[in-house]
Amino acid sequence: MTTNREFLGALFPGVIPWVCHFPDDPKQGRWAGAPLLNGEDVEWPHDNTYFSIMSVRDPKAGREADNFNALHVVMIDDVGGKVTRDKLPGIEPTWVLRTSIKEIEKNDVENFQFGYALDKPCADQPRAKRLIDHLTAQGYSDKGAGGVNRYAR
Repeated sequence: MTTNREFLGALFPGVIPWVCHFPDDPKQGRWAGAPLLNGEDVEWPHDNTYFSIMSVRDPKAGREADNFNALHVVMIDDVGGKVTRDKLPGIEPTWVLRTSIKEIEKNDVENFQFGYALDKPCADQPRAKRLIDHLTAQGYSDKGAGGVNRYAR
C-alpha cells in the first residue's frame, strides 16, 4: 500500500504541496490547511485528508491562486454518480478513490474521484485555469470546487 508521503512525493517532487486534514464530516471540515514541508508527518489514518492540485511558491502565503507555482494534477469528481464512466476520456487515471456511496432511485451508486497526474506540471497559471474551467464547464467537477487551488483527496 502506498503511504501519503509516497503518493504526494510522486505527484509533487521537489515543490511545496498544500494539504488539509480533519477528523470531522467534510461538510463541517476545517479547510485552511498548511504547506507540506520536508520531514512533516502526513499520515493521518483517522482523518479526512486532502491536497491542493497545485503547488505553492511561498509556504507562508497560503493556498490562494496568486500563490500558484504549478498545476500538477487534474481531478474528475463524482465518477459513477454525476459523471458516467462512458463520458470519461480514454486515458487511464493515475489514481481512483471511492469517495462515497449514495442511494439514487433506490440503487446504491458509488462515487469515485479519478486523478490524473500531468506528465509535466503546468506553470502557466492562465493556461491551468482554462483547463480547470473547461473540465468544470463540461461537468467533470462541481462548480463550487473549481479553480487551480481546489482540493482533491
